[in-house]
Amino acid sequence: MERGGVEFRRRVHFLRHTMDSKSEKVALDWKQKGNTAYSNKNLDSALYYYNRAICCSPAGSENISLSYANKGACFVELKEPRLAIVECSNAIKTGYPNPKKYKILERRAKQYVLLEEYELALKDFNEALGFGNIIPLKERNAILQEIKRINNLPRPTTASTSTTLLTATSGSEETKDCLSSHRIKLQKTTNFGNHVVSTGTIPYGIKIIHSEKPFAKALFTDFNDKKCSTCFSDLNSIFPCSNCTNTAYCSEICREMDSKLHQFECGKLLYCVAPIELILSLRIIKNKELSEDYPLFSDFNSRYSAIFNLQDHLKNYPNKQIIKYCVDSIIAEQYLNDPLFTASKIMKHLLQIQTNAFAVSKIYIPIFQKSDNLEDYSQLRVGLAVYPCGSYFNHSCKPNTCINFGKYLELSVIATEQILPNDQIFINYGPDHIRIKDSDRRKKILKQKYFFDCLCQKCSERVEIINLDTVQELFNTALKLENTSLAKALEIYNRALKTCPPNDLLAAKIHDRLSFLFSQRNNYTEAKLHTLKSIKILETIFGFHSIEIGIEYLKLAKISYITSNQPDPTTTTYLKKAQNILNTLCEPENPLLLELNTFTKQTQPTNPT
Repeated sequence: MERGGVEFRRRVHFLRHTMDSKSEKVALDWKQKGNTAYSNKNLDSALYYYNRAICCSPAGSENISLSYANKGACFVELKEPRLAIVECSNAIKTGYPNPKKYKILERRAKQYVLLEEYELALKDFNEALGFGNIIPLKERNAILQEIKRINNLPRPTTASTSTTLLTATSGSEETKDCLSSHRIKLQKTTNFGNHVVSTGTIPYGIKIIHSEKPFAKALFTDFNDKKCSTCFSDLNSIFPCSNCTNTAYCSEICREMDSKLHQFECGKLLYCVAPIELILSLRIIKNKELSEDYPLFSDFNSRYSAIFNLQDHLKNYPNKQIIKYCVDSIIAEQYLNDPLFTASKIMKHLLQIQTNAFAVSKIYIPIFQKSDNLEDYSQLRVGLAVYPCGSYFNHSCKPNTCINFGKYLELSVIATEQILPNDQIFINYGPDHIRIKDSDRRKKILKQKYFFDCLCQKCSERVEIINLDTVQELFNTALKLENTSLAKALEIYNRALKTCPPNDLLAAKIHDRLSFLFSQRNNYTEAKLHTLKSIKILETIFGFHSIEIGIEYLKLAKISYITSNQPDPTTTTYLKKAQNILNTLCEPENPLLLELNTFTKQTQPTNPT
């Protein structure tokens, strides 16, 4: 009992002596670290350091505008014009020093030119010229020449028949509709307990069975200074809390959305040192008071009551873990000293979170490492969230749905196969159904973590276990040889394919890699063939409607467009399939959706003015 409490108190004591409020000196140190990283071309680190400088700067500090401007310079180097424009605009809004302001206007104008947004570019160039003699003659003449060049350019306009660029549906519009549309209902049986079933036939694909906002959410500690506290997006642009240095947002909208909750938490050390499960438990309790509430199914009069009635599995946890939760709950109750937060209530939600919280994943594409290779797109677990209805979906190792998290973490449940009336709707509780082939081992892990015996079809089948270590070694060897001996690498990849089970995820990765290599050699026929094989395998693993499938169809559209050099029917078919999937599963600011939009625009016919 002593150990958990002592550790918690030690961390609180440590923070009392190390946690600083906003400080000009600390902010300057972070900015100088950013400048050093920028000089060394370590741009991802420079962006992080400048973000910390902005968070630590007191209101009105010149460091804020200078750091925004420096972030703009980083994005220029990274060839990210839209992000560079945003940071230049932030630098101007936060009072960039007037004598050098023309430089920021000129930088922003050049980014507008890259995007062919010429009117905005001309506006910035002309405003920069308004600084008169402050501008050196050489730079002034360069601006005048650029203005002349732009004025002589033809202005392309997109044909009226062009396709509108995509914007992702976040799911928020359907949040209440899905609960009143009677597509799903709650049912209780002896074998499955509370679970969700369909009230009618649901086709597979883009049909959203269910969508809801999180009742409470929290970032993993590692991402507190890297992700937005509201939507968990990257802090490409940063809007910090005006009082503390520990919370930041990606936009003014996200900062406003979180204002009521953060106003209560701001400056409280508990929220800086507590485990994520405890923070989430406290937020469930607080959001009962702050959030708009409404009935859920016909069984619960509020979303909070649905959470409160989830199983806590108190009898299943080992004593050591229960004692730790007790200690954490008592410390939190004493620290907050608020009748709303009783130790018993905190403890109950702590237990429920262990088996009912969703790990929120975001698609991650390094902005400084772009390519069409599938391995550059990964789903990163960044936090936990609790969904009152989502928690009642049962698990299957071969589910009939997939889940997606929207811009503001709306949970969407999408059918991956046809679901008939009164069929149970299953989701998957994690990646184990793909990674672990041994059903006995998989069932053991599920039992230990979620306290149930998996009775799904996949766990009932006996599958021959094949050791893939040899295949993985061949894959790694081929990967290393790509730059030195491509022919040898291709030979090893093909040998790996002969050894690998045909429908294994590793086989899909090998086909994906071969597609990339053949496209690099302009052999688009082979590239297309391997991409199609990769899709066939991925569909057996993830269903027909997943991020992985959407990425592959986008690649096929690009290959088809390159070979025909025009948007032929095949390109259009593949592009539409990519749009149907990615437009549903990606939030608007997702790099993958932005890439899709760019390619869609590229394939549209244009008419000169």
